[in-house]
Amino acid sequence: MRIVSLRHGAPGGRGWPLGRVAVVGAIVVVLAGGVVGCGSGVVSEEPFRMISAGGGHTCGVRVDDTVACWGNNKYGQARAPGGGFVSVAAGSGHTCGLRTDDTITCWGNNRFGQAEAPGGGFVSVGAGSDRSCGVRPGGAAVCWGDHAYGTDEVSGVAFVSVAMVWGHSCGLLADGGVFCWGQNTSGQARSPSGPFSSVSVGWQYACGLRVEGGIDCWGHHVSRRGEAPAGRFVSVAAGHRHVCGVRAGGEAVCWGRDSRGQARAPGGEFVSVTAGGSHSCGLLAGGDVACWGFDGEGVGAPPGVVWVPPESTLAPVRPAGRFAAVSAGDEHACGLRTDGAVSCWGANEYGQAEAPVGSFIAVSAGGFHTCGLRADRTVVCWGGLKGPVSPPGEFVAIDAGHLRACALRAEGTAMCWGEFGWGEWGDLRPGGELAEGLVSVSEGFNYFCGLRADGTTGCYSDRRSFTFRESRYTAVSVGWGHACGLRLGATVECWGGANDHGELDAPEGEFAAVSAGADHTCGLRPGGSVECWGDNFYGQADAPEGEFAAVSAGEVLSCGLRPGGVVECWGRFQVVGAGIAWE
Repeated sequence: MRIVSLRHGAPGGRGWPLGRVAVVGAIVVVLAGGVVGCGSGVVSEEPFRMISAGGGHTCGVRVDDTVACWGNNKYGQARAPGGGFVSVAAGSGHTCGLRTDDTITCWGNNRFGQAEAPGGGFVSVGAGSDRSCGVRPGGAAVCWGDHAYGTDEVSGVAFVSVAMVWGHSCGLLADGGVFCWGQNTSGQARSPSGPFSSVSVGWQYACGLRVEGGIDCWGHHVSRRGEAPAGRFVSVAAGHRHVCGVRAGGEAVCWGRDSRGQARAPGGEFVSVTAGGSHSCGLLAGGDVACWGFDGEGVGAPPGVVWVPPESTLAPVRPAGRFAAVSAGDEHACGLRTDGAVSCWGANEYGQAEAPVGSFIAVSAGGFHTCGLRADRTVVCWGGLKGPVSPPGEFVAIDAGHLRACALRAEGTAMCWGEFGWGEWGDLRPGGELAEGLVSVSEGFNYFCGLRADGTTGCYSDRRSFTFRESRYTAVSVGWGHACGLRLGATVECWGGANDHGELDAPEGEFAAVSAGADHTCGLRPGGSVECWGDNFYGQADAPEGEFAAVSAGEVLSCGLRPGGVVECWGRFQVVGAGIAWE
């Protein structure tokens, strides 16, 4: 689909002061003759001059200096104040804007103080997940909010702009170099030598636009974010797990994770681009904005903004053969065949769909990896999981999460490995109430729950906190940020997460099983029917009719096992796996 501007002519309005640079969400975009920033505002139909995509919302500054925001508004991050702005930076749940008087105003989530900007003058501003930074006229970077992996002030170098996200920050220096600090487990704070014209930060990685127009990325290249296309670019934007850029001729291109269509840029002549959590937006030459991916389900798009509709969802997928179990991951799925072999299909950037040969008794599909429990009770994992491929010892159960995996031993103790907290990785052996006596474990995205034989359940969040559930359950399933449990009375209770998609709103009545996905949940009724609720962007919550024996919810897909051993999946698959026959 090609998008053209709805207006004719170039945008007008107040000129940009020389030397001003704005961070576009987690992106810094610098254009010839001025700077592009990001903002949020109201009541105007003037063209935009800059845009910034955050976690689930987007903001833009119009040529009359007002800010407009749209998308997720849970914390008020899309409710922009009045007044004139030079630029705006959209973070995860908050937004910060650089006003025309050089002061910074922030709004939205302020849990860590990320919306409490210090006084005084600034020349640029950036907003991350729980942290914000600004550059003073003298070049010093001042930050506020969560300082778990950073510092309040970086001096001794002259910054032009600063961008940040979870755990690390990078700044463009006046001499064209890039200086990064904070969490560095994947090399995301170890920048190459310049010169660069802009820098943009994503989740555990960063990308820089070189002065000659090439793009360099460094850090954790999940979904092949680091494989930038060749050619000359004028803009680059690092999103959560995808990257977008604008070529010298005005074409927008994106690469990396594409779970919500965020990496499928439409046609049109673009000036700049910004990448968020699961969406992207581009500024067209005429001052209009085109966005693609997930729209945030919040404040509607203002005048001058058009959403490119997603592609239609795929028809149900049915791999040939008979299976004993099935597991849905982020964008791939794996099934345990009746002869003990494992077959996988779907996305395969890291080999997560390339199952090893051998006899298995269980399989679990995670984010970018898969783990299987062999017949000899050993565990083997394949794909993009950090840590041991095969942890030592014998186990009785395995569960692959978004970035980690957990295995249960016969004596009731658990071992987890992979990435923890803000990207740290290592081994985690739950202690306290969960030190022993476990009968099942479930791992999601920085969230882990263990179930004991008496039905009590405890959950860890980000390795920082532990909560003990009051209800008693027969089964517990953890999604990205929420969890659901099957109570002793066979009803389902869900908790955690933002509930932006209704993933916590379990239907009434009895269930025989429950499975929590990214932002949706599926349950198996006693009669064999499947009912799903929550996010349905790709049809992952549109369960087919008929009888099932089991169900598994992933990120953008769900799979069910029919009583006769036939597997049926619905939702979206990025790639149909090779070596799989289909019914």
